[in-house]
This record gives sequence, C-alpha cells and structure tokens, in this order.
Amino acid sequence: MQIEKGSRYLPIDFWECGFRVKTLTVQAEKLDAYRLRHKIFVDELSWVKPQKNDLEIDVFDDKQMVPLGVFDSANRIIAHVRITLPQRSFMMEEEFPELIDTPICKMNTTVEVSRVCTEMASRKTKIITPYGNMDISLLLYKGLYCWCCSNRINDVCMVIENKLLRLLKISGFPCRKLGKIVIMPDGVSAVAAKVSWREFAMLNRKNHPLLLAWFNNRVGERIAA
Repeated sequence: MQIEKGSRYLPIDFWECGFRVKTLTVQAEKLDAYRLRHKIFVDELSWVKPQKNDLEIDVFDDKQMVPLGVFDSANRIIAHVRITLPQRSFMMEEEFPELIDTPICKMNTTVEVSRVCTEMASRKTKIITPYGNMDISLLLYKGLYCWCCSNRINDVCMVIENKLLRLLKISGFPCRKLGKIVIMPDGVSAVAAKVSWREFAMLNRKNHPLLLAWFNNRVGERIAA
C-alpha cells in the first residue's frame, strides 16, 4: 500500500468520568503538553537535557505528528502521547536502530507512539466506569485506540522499557518485540515493540471483554465538523 502524503487525520474528542480525551489542536494545548513532558522526561527521569522555557520539544514534533492528551476537570493536561505518522521516519528508526532486527514494514496503517507520559500526581488516580475501575494511563491508551480506529490505523510501534512491556501484556495488549532488549546508557532495559489492534480485539474478546467493551465505548463524544 502506498503512503499518501497530506492525508487528513480525524481528531478525537470525548469525555469520560470528568476527564476529557482529545487531539491537541491549538498551540496552547501543545505548549502545555511540552511542559508536562519537560517535568517528566527532564526533571523526573533525566532522559533529556533541560530545554528552553521548560518546553521539551524535539525534531519529531513537526507536521507529521499528532498529539493526544487527557485533561482533568480543571482543564489541565495530565497525560500525553505523541503519534508519529507513517509519512516520516520513526524515532526508533533514527534514534534506536539497534533495537530493530528487521526494517519496519510501514504502511498507511502503521504509526509510532512516543513521549507517553502521565503526571506523577495522577498516576494512582482511578476512574470508575461501568466496566471497572481504570487507571489514567489506560484512559490515555483508550484515546490512542479511538484515534487509531477513527483513522484506520492498526499497527502501533513504540520503544518502551521492558518492564512496562510486560505490564502492557498483562493488561491485555499483545505486544510483539521487533528486536532484542538493549541496556541503555542510563541502565534502562529498552525494547522496540508493535501492537496490533486487530490482535488486541481478538485477544480481549475472550480474556478481557470488559476492557474491550470500555475501549469501544466513547462516552460524551464530540463529533468534529
């Protein structure tokens, strides 16, 4: 399948238990996301050097990316993920080629996610849904799933800590490694992985039916004009 340049990607925007999950469409929202990223990836984890104005921005924050965010009742962004579109090189291809055993088969249905983060104060927050109590981080992944479904995206690539990869698998995400585990200079065990949403649906119809039902239910959705 040919990758079409200039394709229009549909935004998402829905409410869940007082939280809003949406595509970041205005500059003020994006700046708040960069500040959140700075707090986590610079101040907390020291994975990135301090940057001007406390905004964590890199070369992948260009026109070929889509940012998503979770906002609390005070309209503060508390969780964020960056989606890199298939029209450009992925971060794992440029920054972490040692994690990939074979070239990624990039199609219109493939994206990469990076800068996945939740503010420290909200990480233990639970949202009470008809399908069970869910973490804010799962709400962020639900937003990613909804965006992918809206835009016919099936495969999501990522570079992730190996321990988080195991947690995702336990939670119901069928993560397939794209290469070997590599110990990074800071001691983190990193691995490149891919999630197929088709496999996610097939797996969780049996193993986690409430999770799948929740992911497919967009409460308070706003339809884009």
